[in-house]
Amino acid sequence: EPVPMNQEAGQRLVDTWMDEYKPDVVIVDSLSQATSGLSDDDEMSKMFAFLKALRRYHSFAMVFVHHHRKKANDAQSKKRPNDLSDVYGSFYITAAVDFVLDLEERAEDIEDGTITLSMLKNRYARIPEPVKVVRNDKLHFDVKTSAITFITKGDPDDENPSLGI
Repeated sequence: EPVPMNQEAGQRLVDTWMDEYKPDVVIVDSLSQATSGLSDDDEMSKMFAFLKALRRYHSFAMVFVHHHRKKANDAQSKKRPNDLSDVYGSFYITAAVDFVLDLEERAEDIEDGTITLSMLKNRYARIPEPVKVVRNDKLHFDVKTSAITFITKGDPDDENPSLGI
């Protein structure tokens, strides 16, 4: 059920849940269900200010599932990979978050039956090269190519490289 976290009633409800369940991680599917104004900068600003305070007070991580803008059907628009500007909605969405992962079926994926997993933003480390994933029989994702680079790529002098998340 949608809970608008940009409105006071939704904020009270979420805060109550946080007090009751004390989660380490909250996953919201999807961002459009968590706000009444996905493209409204003022509404998104309210929501992200609330979430920042909530995370600071309750000390938890939050992951949002969000669908990016659909590409046009013409071949030219499908030639370029997604970037941060393809994230649909207010600019606060990409400005406020620490990282953005993108799943995209590119032209070269269709023949291989893969999906490209790319990091479009990472506030705490360099952005790694994309990896190819494939859906298995249980509808989970398996890495088709090595994910070691994706997971560990960062500063070569870093003793503990990671995605920064």
